[in-house]
Amino acid sequence: MKPIFHNGRFADPALMNAVLVGIFGLASLVAMSAMLSLQGHERTAAPLVAILVAAAASSIAGFAFSALCGALLFHLMDSPVYAVEVMILCSIAIQLFSVAALRHSIDGAACRSSWWAASWVCPRAPGCCCTFRPASIAV
Repeated sequence: MKPIFHNGRFADPALMNAVLVGIFGLASLVAMSAMLSLQGHERTAAPLVAILVAAAASSIAGFAFSALCGALLFHLMDSPVYAVEVMILCSIAIQLFSVAALRHSIDGAACRSSWWAASWVCPRAPGCCCTFRPASIAV
């Protein structure tokens, strides 16, 4: 087992970064809950903790944020529509963070053919879906 500290410092800088991110996440959770309670919004701590737990678990697994978060939020929030809105915003934020973290490893020249294909297919896809007739498929 590797030592965590060496001469009063973290032995691994990645571990120090993980601890700092965890502390920042918890501090943000407390600050957000305090701000919402000052504005008159009650019962916000439990949904915020649920979002933090779901984000932490899905970051370890690499997927299933909406499934985990939805299972928790639908029991903690009064409005299921608001719970879905929260999950959508959190999912978009996670995707933006992931793309920003990976932006240096994306090879633009290798993706150029995919961009051309997407620019050709995307404008035509709604028309194909709207004119499709399931009865025309013989089984």
